[in-house]
Amino acid sequence: MNTQQPQLNDITGLADYGLRFAVLWPWILVGFISFVLLWWLVRWWSKRPRKETSGPKLEPARPVDLVTRLSNELANIKITEPFDQKNRELFYFILSGVLRGFIELRTNISATDCTLTELKQHLSRSLLQLSDDEWEGMWEFLIRADLIKFAERDSNSDQAKQDLKFVESLCQNLKPRELANQEVVVR
Repeated sequence: MNTQQPQLNDITGLADYGLRFAVLWPWILVGFISFVLLWWLVRWWSKRPRKETSGPKLEPARPVDLVTRLSNELANIKITEPFDQKNRELFYFILSGVLRGFIELRTNISATDCTLTELKQHLSRSLLQLSDDEWEGMWEFLIRADLIKFAERDSNSDQAKQDLKFVESLCQNLKPRELANQEVVVR
């Protein structure tokens, strides 16, 4: 049997293996300087002022342009046959969007972004200056439109024609006050 115990040696340094500190320190210094330069370059790049790369500065649309666009959209709404679920949803989506757009122009309430419940909280009949019949009819239409768009409620083309006529008359009354006397050209 081999009864020799392992021999313990002292820790040997790099010099014992042929590498001297005099040879290594320049490489350590170059690595440190490279790291600091890279860190400074990344910091400078992230904090430098950037040029605007967007296109030309756009001016907000004037109310006359928006009324014209909404009026054009209203004039171009057609009841597509067959008046199936897909066409009903599209018809009522566009029609209620135009009505909400006119409400938004009249009141500066973001009606196109509000749910029906939120819109009810923000609107009043006096704010829109509507008669009682127009006020009730507007809410009936908006509720019906939401049910058709989101709950797949059934509707027929006769109801859609009535809704289109109602919304056209309502939008004439909802033109912004400063544009109420101006005739809008529908293209």
